[in-house]
Amino acid sequence: MSCHTDSRGIERDNLILSQARADKAAAYLINKGISKDRIISVGFGSQRLLNNCVRGVLCLEEDHQVNIRTEIRYSPYQR
Repeated sequence: MSCHTDSRGIERDNLILSQARADKAAAYLINKGISKDRIISVGFGSQRLLNNCVRGVLCLEEDHQVNIRTEIRYSPYQR
């Protein structure tokens, strides 16, 4: 799973924040019965924006919110 932030704030802080969110989401799934061996959590900060709301560009709040997300990708292959 991957967690992402918008481009506001300091990138180092965004990376820390997104990793903390990814770890919390992973803990939630583990608490619900998903094996921790099946989960990899990564925080990307603002490295993978979905729109043009990069640092220094004025955007609406709604546009920034698009970039704040958690994505879960399923892989049928186990290690």
